[in-house]
Amino acid sequence: MYADVYRGLTPVSGVNVSGIIEMPDGSTLVVPLLDGGSGIDMSANDGLYSGTLLSSHLTGNGYYSMKVCLKIV
Repeated sequence: MYADVYRGLTPVSGVNVSGIIEMPDGSTLVVPLLDGGSGIDMSANDGLYSGTLLSSHLTGNGYYSMKVCLKIV
């Protein structure tokens, strides 16, 4: 999963970004989204924050939703 973080046309780096997944049973899972250029994130500081949701995290059939949380550090 990924989130683009921009101010106007300028990529924003140095912030904490998380994907908050709501499971069908109402529980939540927080997945950190990173912009460091390693792992699933291909380029550092490009404003594209990336993270991985594994199939083992999925609790079963139903509706899943994702919110993105951004914290300025």
